[in-house]
Amino acid sequence: MRVTEINTHVLKDKLSEKFGMSQWYWDVRAICLVEIKTDDGITGWGSALARPKPMPH
Repeated sequence: MRVTEINTHVLKDKLSEKFGMSQWYWDVRAICLVEIKTDDGITGWGSALARPKPMPH
């Protein structure tokens, strides 16, 4: 089995309310989905945190 294709899919959406801490906040939430395909026809998925740039207060 060999990996034949790797695709990334970044999903993000504006939050209805910002959240954060004393130094900065975020008004967008994001995640990166990773799709891996093989020559055997198998497809696997993974995810990674895709943190947008924080906004200063």
